[in-house]
Amino acid sequence: MGMIYAWASPEYLLEHMTLRQIFYFYDQGISLLSGKPARNSMPQTPDLEGFNKLYGDVIKRPPKGG
Repeated sequence: MGMIYAWASPEYLLEHMTLRQIFYFYDQGISLLSGKPARNSMPQTPDLEGFNKLYGDVIKRPPKGG
């Protein structure tokens, strides 16, 4: 992967990225080299239900209406 991304040494990948992120960047790099559009392996919209399940009672929101 260092051929596509100069910063992508094996040590950096294993210490700072998840396996899912590594495969995502690999897929993006291969699609860039081959000229084909990249697969959409990462979700483009946030998972609001999952976010609210994890942080709904932790984050304080201002009341609506200003």
